[in-house]
Amino acid sequence: MRAVECVAPNCAHVHAEDDKKLVKEVMKHAATVHPEMDFPETTAQEFVRSAGYDDKQHGQAARR
Repeated sequence: MRAVECVAPNCAHVHAEDDKKLVKEVMKHAATVHPEMDFPETTAQEFVRSAGYDDKQHGQAARR
């Protein structure tokens, strides 16, 4: 499982199965929670590339 933390204070922990799906989840989060932001897919890809990490906690829960 891969994850990123929204850069807005106390906002969200976004996670998905892999980086490709994480980009989609980040874009969905931005469109829903931060619609005023200009957050194209290329920006989401760079954000996931630079801030994404392995989320072992959610990864273990998904395998149960």
